[in-house]
Amino acid sequence: MTKYLTDDNAHFHFMRFPGFLLSSDLNETCQILYMLLLDRSGLSRKNGWVDEEGHVFVHYSIQKLANDLHKSPTTIKDSLRTLENHDLIRRVRQSAPKPTRIYVKIPEEALLEKRPDGISARQGPEIRPVNGQDSGLQTVRIPATNQNKEIRKRKTDYLNYECGGKTL
Repeated sequence: MTKYLTDDNAHFHFMRFPGFLLSSDLNETCQILYMLLLDRSGLSRKNGWVDEEGHVFVHYSIQKLANDLHKSPTTIKDSLRTLENHDLIRRVRQSAPKPTRIYVKIPEEALLEKRPDGISARQGPEIRPVNGQDSGLQTVRIPATNQNKEIRKRKTDYLNYECGGKTL
């Protein structure tokens, strides 16, 4: 049984999907696995799971990841290896009783990436419209001819950002 989304029931757990993954060549399992590890790193930060260098790490067993993602352990191992090859995570094996540490990494270009509004990702969360307001580019007056090119470029950049660089 499902319910319609209302103001009263809008509080459920969700995970943020990093935008840079849309333009990556990673398969969906790798993308979801990275998103899950990134989400888990927030919990690790709260628990104080930080190494001597200040890097947050995650403890997440292969079997637990396989169960949470409804995949086989072999698929999870392959996906972790792929994420390591893409330099998105680093696994550090510990001594026998201790679990492997997984460090989630963020590409530098993703941190410096500009959003369509010109603000870099480091400057904080995107301000989103409320109450169904239109968030598209708007002009109050007819721009001068030399501004038309810039506005078209911003609209194109905005569409490319929203579509992950893929043409419609």
